[in-house]
Amino acid sequence: MRSKPFKMLRTVAAAVILFGFTAASTGAVPETVSAAAGESTAAARLDLWTPSHVDAPQIPLTFIYATGKAGTVTVDLLVKPEGAGEYRKASLEGGTSFETAGDQSKFTIYWNKEKDAIPPGTSVDLRLTATDADGGETGYDLNRLRLERRDAVRNHIDNYLIYYGQWTDSLIEQAREKYRMVILDTRTGITPEQIAKLRAGKDPHDASDDVLVLGYVSLGEDLRTEGMTPEQMKQDARFVLDGTGPSTDPRPGAPFPKGAPISQDINLKGKPTNGGYAPFYLNDNFATFGTIGNAGEPDFNTNFKAAFVNPGHPEWFKVLREMTLQADHVSGIDELLTVYGCDGLFMDTLDTAAPNSFTDASSSNQGQFEWLPRGSDSLWRTSGRRTRTGFCWRIGGCFYTIRICLPTPII
Repeated sequence: MRSKPFKMLRTVAAAVILFGFTAASTGAVPETVSAAAGESTAAARLDLWTPSHVDAPQIPLTFIYATGKAGTVTVDLLVKPEGAGEYRKASLEGGTSFETAGDQSKFTIYWNKEKDAIPPGTSVDLRLTATDADGGETGYDLNRLRLERRDAVRNHIDNYLIYYGQWTDSLIEQAREKYRMVILDTRTGITPEQIAKLRAGKDPHDASDDVLVLGYVSLGEDLRTEGMTPEQMKQDARFVLDGTGPSTDPRPGAPFPKGAPISQDINLKGKPTNGGYAPFYLNDNFATFGTIGNAGEPDFNTNFKAAFVNPGHPEWFKVLREMTLQADHVSGIDELLTVYGCDGLFMDTLDTAAPNSFTDASSSNQGQFEWLPRGSDSLWRTSGRRTRTGFCWRIGGCFYTIRICLPTPII
């Protein structure tokens, strides 16, 4: 399911997409307001980004410190678990002193909640304090941050928004007022700061109303190639690699074996054509009919003009993880979960692995790649090991196109 850009989907279909799905309430960048923990310096402002993945043993806490003077600022964190009467000093790992240039700077500290013996599922209040060289303090309080395990996450989402258009301050305000989950695409220019503000929810100081944000990922099509020709792809090393692709169905009787069993030991990488492209591209449409595309060239989605890929190929998984918006005009998994601070992933274009019988010559976008499901399953297992993906949901059945994941980042 490829949603067209700039389209808003409101709460009508929430029960369909989010059946059995939920998310932990987590904090985010608040609005630029100060809540002093001590005597605040008038020229300084502190905004806390609380973490998107609160079940990790060590939690990165990102904050913005804005001041009118250069110098050293020292940071301290206090924590008060639910039921406790007083705040206590939190265990921080790494540096807690930073140099400011007299402007707005972004820093990160690391809270070791495991050392502080904070049990999973606990709700805590956090108080972050920044002290400048003159002793002036600026603080920020974030309350009711629930450190919820992924296997305990249930029934927190009752509405959602999918929006792939340009984000403005006005739209962010609307979204965080109305929705509990937002699915977005970083290709439209949204910044980490805007995502953090969106995640903050209605009250930036209350983590219980925060918005879950999922980053869009295309698994079965390479969005980097959207609108390109095969000739253009060959001029770029990213799309060539070892040159053994595109690949085709490796089963005996292919092309189009008409439902022959997909064996447990099927070659997940496929049969190479040695056409001079990366091995994860596909050529089954041409191999089957001889009229769609050309021999030895990647098959393309005829609607969205991007090359089909084998989701289970290890080289493709490496690309999925390492893509960056600046270099590839598409954000990869690592960038979405770290730089952009997304809570999880919205995985699309799984229909590349649908049975051959699902489309035919009358379909607007034909696909003959039914040998891919075992490799796709391998992708889920691999991503779970390498990115510690906590829980994923397939919505709609074995070959439907939506997968929602709530991962835990590598710390």
